[in-house]
Amino acid sequence: MNEDSQRRGVPGSLRSSQANGASGEPVGRPLRASMDNDAFRYYDGETGTFRGTDGGARPARVPGASPADAPVRQAQTSAKPARPAQSDASGAPAKTQSANNTKSAQNKKRTPKKAESEDAKRDRRKSRYKRVLSTVIVLLLVILASSAISSVIISCVDDVLAIGRSKDKITVSVTEGMTTEQVIGMLCDKGLIKNEKFCLLFNRFIIKQDDDYVSGVYELSPSQGLEVMLNTLSVSSVSTKTVRLTFPEGYTAEQIIAKLDANGVCSAATLRQTIREIDFSSEYSFLPPTTYGSQRYLLLEGYLFPDTYDFYLGESAGSVIRKFLTNFRKQYDEEISAAATARGMTMDQVVTVASILEKEGYGEEQMRQVASVIYNRLGDSASGYAYLGCDSTGAYITDIAPEILSEERKSVLVLGYDSYQHAGLPVGPICSPGLSAIKAALDPVDSDWYYFCHDKNRQIYLAETEAQHNKNLSNVLRVNSAGD
Repeated sequence: MNEDSQRRGVPGSLRSSQANGASGEPVGRPLRASMDNDAFRYYDGETGTFRGTDGGARPARVPGASPADAPVRQAQTSAKPARPAQSDASGAPAKTQSANNTKSAQNKKRTPKKAESEDAKRDRRKSRYKRVLSTVIVLLLVILASSAISSVIISCVDDVLAIGRSKDKITVSVTEGMTTEQVIGMLCDKGLIKNEKFCLLFNRFIIKQDDDYVSGVYELSPSQGLEVMLNTLSVSSVSTKTVRLTFPEGYTAEQIIAKLDANGVCSAATLRQTIREIDFSSEYSFLPPTTYGSQRYLLLEGYLFPDTYDFYLGESAGSVIRKFLTNFRKQYDEEISAAATARGMTMDQVVTVASILEKEGYGEEQMRQVASVIYNRLGDSASGYAYLGCDSTGAYITDIAPEILSEERKSVLVLGYDSYQHAGLPVGPICSPGLSAIKAALDPVDSDWYYFCHDKNRQIYLAETEAQHNKNLSNVLRVNSAGD
Protein backbone atom coordinates (compact mmCIF):
# COMPACT_ATOMS: atom_id res chain seq x y z
CA MET A 1 0.00 0.00 0.00
CA ASN A 2 1.58 3.40 -1.05
CA GLU A 3 1.68 6.62 0.89
CA ASP A 4 -1.07 8.27 -1.10
CA SER A 5 -3.35 5.35 -0.47
CA GLN A 6 -2.71 5.42 3.25
CA ARG A 7 -3.33 9.17 3.37
CA ARG A 8 -6.68 9.01 1.62
CA GLY A 9 -7.75 5.66 3.13
CA VAL A 10 -8.40 4.02 -0.25
CA PRO A 11 -7.22 0.49 -1.03
CA GLY A 12 -4.23 0.36 -3.28
CA SER A 13 -6.01 -1.68 -5.87
CA LEU A 14 -8.61 1.06 -6.28
CA ARG A 15 -6.00 3.76 -6.49
CA SER A 16 -4.23 1.85 -9.22
CA SER A 17 -7.49 1.70 -11.07
CA GLN A 18 -8.03 5.43 -10.68
CA ALA A 19 -4.64 6.05 -12.26
CA ASN A 20 -6.03 4.59 -15.46
CA GLY A 21 -8.48 7.46 -15.78
CA ALA A 22 -6.11 9.31 -18.08
CA SER A 23 -7.03 7.01 -20.96
CA GLY A 24 -10.64 8.34 -21.00
CA GLU A 25 -12.17 5.06 -19.81
CA PRO A 26 -14.40 5.01 -16.75
CA VAL A 27 -12.38 5.03 -13.54
CA GLY A 28 -12.89 2.17 -11.07
CA ARG A 29 -14.30 -1.29 -11.51
CA PRO A 30 -17.95 -2.34 -11.76
CA LEU A 31 -19.67 -3.05 -8.45
CA ARG A 32 -22.95 -4.73 -9.56
CA ALA A 33 -25.28 -5.12 -12.47
CA SER A 34 -28.65 -3.43 -12.21
CA MET A 35 -31.87 -3.78 -14.16
CA ASP A 36 -32.64 -0.10 -13.42
CA ASN A 37 -33.16 1.63 -16.76
CA ASP A 38 -31.50 -1.38 -18.48
CA ALA A 39 -28.06 0.32 -17.86
CA PHE A 40 -24.81 -0.67 -16.19
CA ARG A 41 -23.75 1.43 -13.14
CA TYR A 42 -20.25 1.93 -11.77
CA TYR A 43 -18.63 4.03 -9.03
CA ASP A 44 -16.66 7.15 -9.97
CA GLY A 45 -13.92 7.60 -7.37
CA GLU A 46 -13.13 11.20 -8.36
CA THR A 47 -16.60 12.52 -7.92
CA GLY A 48 -17.78 10.04 -5.28
CA THR A 49 -20.85 9.16 -7.36
CA PHE A 50 -22.27 6.17 -9.26
CA ARG A 51 -22.41 6.54 -13.00
CA GLY A 52 -24.26 4.56 -15.61
CA THR A 53 -23.88 4.04 -19.32
CA ASP A 54 -26.71 6.49 -19.84
CA GLY A 55 -24.39 9.25 -18.58
CA GLY A 56 -26.33 10.08 -15.48
CA ALA A 57 -24.64 10.49 -12.11
CA ARG A 58 -26.10 9.34 -8.84
CA PRO A 59 -24.60 9.96 -5.38
CA ALA A 60 -23.31 7.03 -3.41
CA ARG A 61 -25.94 5.65 -1.05
CA VAL A 62 -23.79 5.13 2.09
CA PRO A 63 -25.62 6.43 5.15
CA GLY A 64 -23.55 8.57 7.52
CA ALA A 65 -20.52 8.82 5.17
CA SER A 66 -19.10 11.52 2.94
CA PRO A 67 -18.66 10.97 -0.75
CA ALA A 68 -14.90 10.46 -0.25
CA ASP A 69 -15.53 7.58 2.14
CA ALA A 70 -18.01 5.82 -0.18
CA PRO A 71 -15.36 3.81 -2.09
CA VAL A 72 -13.82 2.53 1.13
CA ARG A 73 -17.19 1.43 2.59
CA GLN A 74 -18.22 -0.11 -0.70
CA ALA A 75 -15.02 -2.09 -0.89
CA GLN A 76 -15.40 -3.27 2.70
CA THR A 77 -18.99 -4.46 2.29
CA SER A 78 -18.39 -6.20 -1.02
CA ALA A 79 -16.77 -9.51 -0.22
CA LYS A 80 -17.20 -10.55 -3.82
CA PRO A 81 -16.71 -8.25 -6.79
CA ALA A 82 -19.75 -7.85 -9.03
CA ARG A 83 -19.69 -9.67 -12.34
CA PRO A 84 -19.24 -7.25 -15.17
CA ALA A 85 -22.15 -7.11 -17.57
CA GLN A 86 -21.59 -8.43 -21.04
CA SER A 87 -21.72 -5.99 -23.86
CA ASP A 88 -22.94 -6.47 -27.37
CA ALA A 89 -20.92 -5.56 -30.46
CA SER A 90 -21.77 -1.86 -30.16
CA GLY A 91 -20.31 -1.69 -26.69
CA ALA A 92 -23.70 -1.31 -24.90
CA PRO A 93 -24.40 -3.54 -21.92
CA ALA A 94 -26.37 -6.71 -22.74
CA LYS A 95 -29.97 -7.09 -21.46
CA THR A 96 -30.64 -9.57 -18.74
CA GLN A 97 -32.12 -13.04 -19.41
CA SER A 98 -35.38 -12.07 -17.74
CA ALA A 99 -35.89 -9.13 -20.06
CA ASN A 100 -35.09 -11.35 -23.03
CA ASN A 101 -37.65 -13.95 -21.94
CA THR A 102 -40.32 -11.25 -21.51
CA LYS A 103 -39.66 -9.82 -24.92
CA SER A 104 -39.64 -13.31 -26.50
CA ALA A 105 -43.06 -14.07 -24.98
CA GLN A 106 -44.42 -10.77 -26.31
CA ASN A 107 -43.05 -11.58 -29.74
CA LYS A 108 -44.79 -14.98 -29.67
CA LYS A 109 -48.11 -13.33 -28.88
CA ARG A 110 -47.71 -11.01 -31.78
CA THR A 111 -46.93 -13.88 -34.17
CA PRO A 112 -49.95 -14.23 -36.50
CA LYS A 113 -51.76 -17.59 -36.52
CA LYS A 114 -51.76 -19.70 -39.57
CA ALA A 115 -55.07 -19.72 -41.43
CA GLU A 116 -57.35 -22.71 -40.58
CA SER A 117 -57.97 -25.15 -43.36
CA GLU A 118 -61.56 -25.78 -44.55
CA ASP A 119 -61.45 -29.35 -43.21
CA ALA A 120 -60.44 -28.10 -39.77
CA LYS A 121 -63.26 -25.57 -39.76
CA ARG A 122 -65.77 -28.21 -40.87
CA ASP A 123 -64.57 -30.63 -38.17
CA ARG A 124 -64.83 -27.91 -35.55
CA ARG A 125 -68.39 -27.03 -36.63
CA LYS A 126 -69.34 -30.69 -36.69
CA SER A 127 -67.94 -31.20 -33.18
CA ARG A 128 -69.88 -28.16 -31.91
CA TYR A 129 -73.07 -29.43 -33.58
CA LYS A 130 -72.68 -32.86 -31.96
CA ARG A 131 -72.24 -31.32 -28.53
CA VAL A 132 -75.36 -29.18 -28.97
CA LEU A 133 -77.36 -32.11 -30.32
CA SER A 134 -76.28 -34.34 -27.46
CA THR A 135 -77.30 -31.70 -24.95
CA VAL A 136 -80.73 -31.30 -26.58
CA ILE A 137 -81.30 -35.06 -26.65
CA VAL A 138 -80.40 -35.39 -22.97
CA LEU A 139 -82.76 -32.56 -22.07
CA LEU A 140 -85.57 -34.12 -24.09
CA LEU A 141 -85.03 -37.48 -22.43
CA VAL A 142 -85.12 -35.86 -19.01
CA ILE A 143 -88.33 -34.03 -19.90
CA LEU A 144 -89.95 -37.17 -21.29
CA ALA A 145 -88.93 -39.23 -18.28
CA SER A 146 -90.25 -36.55 -15.94
CA SER A 147 -93.53 -36.41 -17.86
CA ALA A 148 -93.92 -40.18 -17.79
CA ILE A 149 -93.22 -40.36 -14.06
CA SER A 150 -95.58 -37.45 -13.40
CA SER A 151 -98.30 -39.13 -15.49
CA VAL A 152 -98.00 -42.37 -13.52
CA ILE A 153 -98.08 -40.54 -10.19
CA ILE A 154 -101.16 -38.53 -11.23
CA SER A 155 -102.89 -41.71 -12.43
CA CYS A 156 -102.21 -43.46 -9.12
CA VAL A 157 -103.50 -40.52 -7.13
CA ASP A 158 -106.60 -40.34 -9.32
CA ASP A 159 -107.44 -43.97 -8.51
CA VAL A 160 -107.82 -42.84 -4.91
CA LEU A 161 -109.13 -39.28 -5.23
CA ALA A 162 -111.00 -39.86 -8.52
CA ILE A 163 -110.37 -36.29 -9.69
CA GLY A 164 -112.01 -35.75 -13.05
CA ARG A 165 -112.92 -39.43 -13.44
CA SER A 166 -116.01 -40.54 -15.36
CA LYS A 167 -119.36 -40.85 -13.60
CA ASP A 168 -120.61 -43.56 -15.96
CA LYS A 169 -122.00 -46.58 -14.14
CA ILE A 170 -120.24 -49.91 -14.59
CA THR A 171 -121.78 -53.13 -13.32
CA VAL A 172 -119.54 -55.48 -11.33
CA SER A 173 -120.27 -58.83 -9.75
CA VAL A 174 -118.86 -59.92 -6.39
CA THR A 175 -119.07 -63.61 -5.64
CA GLU A 176 -118.96 -65.34 -2.30
CA GLY A 177 -115.49 -65.54 -0.76
CA MET A 178 -113.73 -63.01 -2.97
CA THR A 179 -110.57 -61.50 -1.47
CA THR A 180 -109.54 -57.85 -1.59
CA GLU A 181 -106.81 -58.70 -4.09
CA GLN A 182 -109.38 -60.34 -6.36
CA VAL A 183 -111.81 -57.45 -5.96
CA ILE A 184 -109.16 -54.84 -6.83
CA GLY A 185 -108.11 -56.95 -9.81
CA MET A 186 -111.73 -57.03 -10.97
CA LEU A 187 -112.05 -53.25 -10.57
CA CYS A 188 -108.95 -52.83 -12.73
CA ASP A 189 -110.28 -55.24 -15.38
CA LYS A 190 -113.53 -53.28 -15.51
CA GLY A 191 -111.68 -49.99 -15.99
CA LEU A 192 -112.77 -48.51 -12.66
CA ILE A 193 -109.12 -48.11 -11.59
CA LYS A 194 -105.90 -48.04 -13.61
CA ASN A 195 -103.08 -49.01 -11.26
CA GLU A 196 -103.80 -52.34 -9.64
CA LYS A 197 -100.50 -52.72 -7.75
CA PHE A 198 -100.62 -49.20 -6.35
CA CYS A 199 -104.22 -49.74 -5.18
CA LEU A 200 -103.23 -52.99 -3.48
CA LEU A 201 -100.46 -51.19 -1.60
CA PHE A 202 -102.74 -48.26 -0.76
CA ASN A 203 -105.35 -50.61 0.65
CA ARG A 204 -102.74 -52.56 2.60
CA PHE A 205 -101.22 -49.56 4.36
CA ILE A 206 -103.97 -46.91 4.29
CA ILE A 207 -107.50 -48.26 3.77
CA LYS A 208 -106.86 -51.69 5.31
CA GLN A 209 -110.07 -53.18 3.94
CA ASP A 210 -110.49 -56.83 4.92
CA ASP A 211 -111.95 -59.60 2.77
CA ASP A 212 -115.50 -59.27 4.12
CA TYR A 213 -117.55 -58.46 1.00
CA VAL A 214 -121.25 -58.81 0.34
CA SER A 215 -121.74 -60.94 -2.75
CA GLY A 216 -123.95 -59.42 -5.40
CA VAL A 217 -124.00 -57.16 -8.41
CA TYR A 218 -123.15 -53.50 -7.97
CA GLU A 219 -123.13 -50.38 -10.08
CA LEU A 220 -119.93 -48.43 -9.57
CA SER A 221 -118.31 -45.50 -11.33
CA PRO A 222 -114.65 -44.39 -11.60
CA SER A 223 -115.63 -41.10 -9.94
CA GLN A 224 -116.19 -42.88 -6.61
CA GLY A 225 -112.53 -43.66 -5.99
CA LEU A 226 -110.98 -46.82 -4.59
CA GLU A 227 -112.00 -46.43 -0.94
CA VAL A 228 -115.66 -45.69 -1.69
CA MET A 229 -115.88 -48.60 -4.11
CA LEU A 230 -114.41 -51.08 -1.62
CA ASN A 231 -116.71 -49.75 1.08
CA THR A 232 -119.73 -50.10 -1.22
CA LEU A 233 -118.90 -53.74 -1.85
CA SER A 234 -118.47 -54.53 1.83
CA VAL A 235 -121.59 -52.97 3.35
CA SER A 236 -125.28 -53.31 2.66
CA SER A 237 -125.78 -49.61 2.10
CA VAL A 238 -123.94 -46.31 2.21
CA SER A 239 -127.11 -44.39 3.06
CA THR A 240 -128.96 -44.00 6.37
CA LYS A 241 -132.30 -43.13 4.77
CA THR A 242 -134.82 -45.96 4.61
CA VAL A 243 -138.06 -46.71 2.82
CA ARG A 244 -140.77 -49.22 3.78
CA LEU A 245 -142.31 -51.18 0.91
CA THR A 246 -145.04 -53.82 0.78
CA PHE A 247 -145.11 -56.52 -1.86
CA PRO A 248 -148.45 -58.34 -2.24
CA GLU A 249 -148.77 -62.08 -2.71
CA GLY A 250 -148.64 -63.05 -6.34
CA TYR A 251 -146.12 -60.35 -7.38
CA THR A 252 -143.69 -61.59 -9.99
CA ALA A 253 -139.98 -60.99 -9.66
CA GLU A 254 -140.25 -58.32 -12.37
CA GLN A 255 -142.95 -56.48 -10.43
CA ILE A 256 -140.83 -56.62 -7.28
CA ILE A 257 -137.79 -55.36 -9.18
CA ALA A 258 -139.77 -52.50 -10.70
CA LYS A 259 -141.05 -51.36 -7.30
CA LEU A 260 -137.60 -51.43 -5.72
CA ASP A 261 -136.18 -49.43 -8.62
CA ALA A 262 -139.01 -46.88 -8.55
CA ASN A 263 -138.43 -46.21 -4.84
CA GLY A 264 -134.69 -45.70 -5.10
CA VAL A 265 -133.66 -48.89 -3.34
CA CYS A 266 -131.73 -50.51 -6.16
CA SER A 267 -131.68 -50.33 -9.95
CA ALA A 268 -133.68 -52.89 -11.91
CA ALA A 269 -130.72 -53.87 -14.08
CA THR A 270 -128.54 -54.58 -11.04
CA LEU A 271 -131.22 -56.69 -9.39
CA ARG A 272 -131.78 -58.79 -12.52
CA GLN A 273 -128.08 -59.33 -12.98
CA THR A 274 -127.64 -60.28 -9.34
CA ILE A 275 -130.41 -62.87 -9.58
CA ARG A 276 -128.88 -64.33 -12.74
CA GLU A 277 -125.21 -64.32 -11.79
CA ILE A 278 -124.94 -64.76 -8.03
CA ASP A 279 -125.28 -68.21 -6.52
CA PHE A 280 -127.13 -67.84 -3.23
CA SER A 281 -127.53 -71.59 -2.69
CA SER A 282 -124.47 -71.74 -0.42
CA GLU A 283 -126.34 -69.51 2.02
CA TYR A 284 -129.87 -70.79 1.35
CA SER A 285 -129.87 -74.53 0.79
CA PHE A 286 -133.58 -74.66 -0.13
CA LEU A 287 -132.96 -72.87 -3.43
CA PRO A 288 -133.08 -74.86 -6.69
CA PRO A 289 -129.79 -75.81 -8.35
CA THR A 290 -128.20 -73.18 -10.54
CA THR A 291 -128.42 -75.63 -13.44
CA TYR A 292 -132.12 -74.80 -13.60
CA GLY A 293 -131.26 -71.23 -14.49
CA SER A 294 -130.96 -71.89 -18.22
CA GLN A 295 -134.54 -73.18 -18.35
CA ARG A 296 -136.11 -70.42 -16.27
CA TYR A 297 -136.55 -66.74 -16.77
CA LEU A 298 -135.27 -65.88 -13.27
CA LEU A 299 -133.98 -68.61 -10.99
CA LEU A 300 -135.21 -66.93 -7.81
CA GLU A 301 -138.75 -66.48 -9.05
CA GLY A 302 -141.13 -67.70 -6.32
CA TYR A 303 -138.55 -67.34 -3.52
CA LEU A 304 -138.74 -63.57 -3.05
CA PHE A 305 -141.22 -63.86 -0.23
CA PRO A 306 -144.06 -61.28 -0.38
CA ASP A 307 -144.16 -59.13 2.73
CA THR A 308 -143.41 -55.64 4.07
CA TYR A 309 -139.72 -54.67 4.21
CA ASP A 310 -137.55 -51.75 5.22
CA PHE A 311 -134.77 -50.93 2.78
CA TYR A 312 -131.97 -48.40 2.68
CA LEU A 313 -131.99 -46.05 -0.25
CA GLY A 314 -129.22 -47.16 -2.58
CA GLU A 315 -128.93 -50.52 -0.86
CA SER A 316 -126.89 -53.19 -2.62
CA ALA A 317 -128.78 -55.69 -4.74
CA GLY A 318 -127.29 -58.60 -2.83
CA SER A 319 -128.47 -57.21 0.47
CA VAL A 320 -131.97 -56.60 -0.89
CA ILE A 321 -132.32 -60.13 -2.23
CA ARG A 322 -131.02 -61.62 0.99
CA LYS A 323 -133.83 -59.94 2.89
CA PHE A 324 -136.42 -61.71 0.72
CA LEU A 325 -134.66 -65.07 0.93
CA THR A 326 -134.10 -64.87 4.68
CA ASN A 327 -137.80 -64.18 5.19
CA PHE A 328 -138.74 -67.09 2.93
CA ARG A 329 -136.57 -69.44 4.99
CA LYS A 330 -138.27 -68.18 8.14
CA GLN A 331 -141.78 -68.69 6.73
CA TYR A 332 -141.08 -72.09 5.20
CA ASP A 333 -140.72 -73.73 8.58
CA GLU A 334 -140.25 -77.32 9.65
CA GLU A 335 -144.01 -78.00 9.63
CA ILE A 336 -144.28 -77.04 5.98
CA SER A 337 -141.14 -78.97 5.14
CA ALA A 338 -142.55 -82.10 6.83
CA ALA A 339 -145.84 -81.77 4.93
CA ALA A 340 -143.97 -81.52 1.63
CA THR A 341 -141.95 -84.61 2.46
CA ALA A 342 -145.18 -86.50 3.33
CA ARG A 343 -146.59 -85.72 -0.12
CA GLY A 344 -143.32 -86.71 -1.78
CA MET A 345 -142.71 -83.19 -3.08
CA THR A 346 -139.63 -81.05 -3.19
CA MET A 347 -139.71 -77.49 -2.03
CA ASP A 348 -139.36 -76.30 -5.62
CA GLN A 349 -142.44 -78.32 -6.63
CA VAL A 350 -144.44 -76.98 -3.70
CA VAL A 351 -143.52 -73.40 -4.56
CA THR A 352 -144.34 -73.92 -8.24
CA VAL A 353 -147.83 -75.29 -7.43
CA ALA A 354 -148.37 -72.53 -4.85
CA SER A 355 -147.46 -69.87 -7.43
CA ILE A 356 -150.14 -71.21 -9.80
CA LEU A 357 -152.70 -71.26 -6.94
CA GLU A 358 -151.82 -67.64 -6.13
CA LYS A 359 -152.70 -66.63 -9.69
CA GLU A 360 -155.69 -68.94 -10.25
CA GLY A 361 -157.52 -68.98 -6.91
CA TYR A 362 -159.21 -66.27 -4.89
CA GLY A 363 -158.85 -66.97 -1.20
CA GLU A 364 -157.49 -69.97 0.61
CA GLU A 365 -160.52 -72.21 -0.02
CA GLN A 366 -160.47 -71.68 -3.78
CA MET A 367 -156.74 -72.30 -3.78
CA ARG A 368 -157.29 -75.67 -2.07
CA GLN A 369 -159.88 -76.53 -4.74
CA VAL A 370 -157.61 -75.57 -7.61
CA ALA A 371 -154.82 -77.57 -5.96
CA SER A 372 -157.09 -80.61 -6.05
CA VAL A 373 -157.63 -80.16 -9.81
CA ILE A 374 -153.88 -79.83 -10.41
CA TYR A 375 -152.97 -82.94 -8.45
CA ASN A 376 -155.78 -84.97 -10.09
CA ARG A 377 -154.44 -84.08 -13.50
CA LEU A 378 -150.83 -84.72 -12.57
CA GLY A 379 -151.81 -88.11 -11.17
CA ASP A 380 -153.86 -89.15 -14.18
CA SER A 381 -151.80 -88.04 -17.14
CA ALA A 382 -152.42 -91.37 -18.91
CA SER A 383 -156.13 -90.53 -19.26
CA GLY A 384 -155.35 -87.48 -21.36
CA TYR A 385 -154.87 -84.91 -18.62
CA ALA A 386 -151.15 -84.43 -19.08
CA TYR A 387 -151.56 -80.67 -19.56
CA LEU A 388 -152.76 -78.50 -16.69
CA GLY A 389 -154.23 -75.89 -19.06
CA CYS A 390 -153.81 -72.91 -16.69
CA ASP A 391 -153.84 -69.52 -18.46
CA SER A 392 -151.52 -67.90 -15.92
CA THR A 393 -148.58 -70.13 -16.83
CA GLY A 394 -148.28 -68.88 -20.42
CA ALA A 395 -149.07 -65.28 -19.44
CA TYR A 396 -146.09 -65.26 -17.09
CA ILE A 397 -143.74 -65.07 -20.08
CA THR A 398 -145.86 -63.22 -22.63
CA ASP A 399 -146.63 -60.37 -20.20
CA ILE A 400 -142.95 -59.45 -19.78
CA ALA A 401 -142.20 -56.14 -21.48
CA PRO A 402 -140.34 -56.48 -24.80
CA GLU A 403 -137.61 -54.07 -23.69
CA ILE A 404 -136.82 -56.51 -20.89
CA LEU A 405 -137.21 -59.79 -22.75
CA SER A 406 -136.97 -60.11 -26.52
CA GLU A 407 -139.68 -61.87 -28.51
CA GLU A 408 -137.15 -64.43 -29.65
CA ARG A 409 -136.28 -65.32 -26.09
CA LYS A 410 -139.96 -65.38 -25.14
CA SER A 411 -140.72 -67.92 -27.83
CA VAL A 412 -138.18 -70.28 -26.26
CA LEU A 413 -139.11 -69.78 -22.61
CA VAL A 414 -142.85 -69.97 -23.11
CA LEU A 415 -142.52 -73.59 -24.18
CA GLY A 416 -141.36 -74.49 -20.68
CA TYR A 417 -143.97 -72.46 -18.82
CA ASP A 418 -147.18 -72.54 -20.84
CA SER A 419 -149.16 -75.48 -19.40
CA TYR A 420 -151.13 -75.72 -22.65
CA GLN A 421 -147.90 -76.63 -24.43
CA HIS A 422 -145.80 -78.08 -21.62
CA ALA A 423 -146.92 -81.29 -19.95
CA GLY A 424 -146.93 -81.42 -16.16
CA LEU A 425 -145.79 -78.56 -13.98
CA PRO A 426 -144.08 -75.54 -15.50
CA VAL A 427 -140.26 -75.48 -15.31
CA GLY A 428 -140.50 -73.18 -12.32
CA PRO A 429 -142.70 -70.87 -10.23
CA ILE A 430 -144.52 -68.03 -11.98
CA CYS A 431 -144.81 -65.60 -9.05
CA SER A 432 -144.10 -65.19 -5.34
CA PRO A 433 -146.73 -67.18 -3.44
CA GLY A 434 -147.79 -66.21 0.05
CA LEU A 435 -147.98 -68.46 3.05
CA SER A 436 -151.69 -69.29 2.39
CA ALA A 437 -150.92 -70.53 -1.11
CA ILE A 438 -148.04 -72.65 0.14
CA LYS A 439 -150.25 -74.26 2.77
CA ALA A 440 -153.03 -74.80 0.24
CA ALA A 441 -150.58 -76.54 -2.05
CA LEU A 442 -149.86 -78.99 0.77
CA ASP A 443 -153.52 -79.39 1.80
CA PRO A 444 -155.71 -79.76 -1.30
CA VAL A 445 -159.40 -80.63 -1.24
CA ASP A 446 -160.08 -84.31 -1.82
CA SER A 447 -162.07 -84.44 -5.05
CA ASP A 448 -162.41 -85.82 -8.57
CA TRP A 449 -162.32 -82.45 -10.29
CA TYR A 450 -160.31 -82.05 -13.45
CA TYR A 451 -161.57 -78.65 -14.59
CA PHE A 452 -162.22 -75.19 -13.15
CA CYS A 453 -163.05 -71.68 -14.40
CA HIS A 454 -164.14 -68.26 -13.03
CA ASP A 455 -166.55 -65.55 -13.96
CA LYS A 456 -165.89 -61.85 -13.64
CA ASN A 457 -167.11 -61.89 -10.07
CA ARG A 458 -164.41 -64.40 -9.13
CA GLN A 459 -166.92 -67.18 -8.72
CA ILE A 460 -165.29 -70.57 -9.29
CA TYR A 461 -166.88 -73.34 -11.39
CA LEU A 462 -165.57 -76.90 -10.94
CA ALA A 463 -166.19 -79.99 -13.12
CA GLU A 464 -165.23 -83.64 -13.25
CA THR A 465 -165.83 -84.12 -16.98
CA GLU A 466 -165.28 -82.09 -20.09
CA ALA A 467 -169.04 -81.90 -20.74
CA GLN A 468 -169.63 -80.37 -17.33
CA HIS A 469 -166.79 -77.98 -17.92
CA ASN A 470 -168.31 -76.78 -21.23
CA LYS A 471 -171.60 -76.14 -19.47
CA ASN A 472 -169.78 -74.12 -16.83
CA LEU A 473 -168.11 -72.06 -19.53
CA SER A 474 -171.53 -71.18 -20.97
CA ASN A 475 -172.65 -69.97 -17.57
CA VAL A 476 -169.49 -67.87 -17.25
CA LEU A 477 -170.17 -66.22 -20.60
CA ARG A 478 -173.72 -65.42 -19.58
CA VAL A 479 -172.61 -63.86 -16.28
CA ASN A 480 -169.82 -61.90 -17.84
CA SER A 481 -172.08 -60.49 -20.56
CA ALA A 482 -174.90 -59.59 -18.17
CA GLY A 483 -173.38 -56.28 -17.21
CA ASP A 484 -172.50 -55.20 -20.78
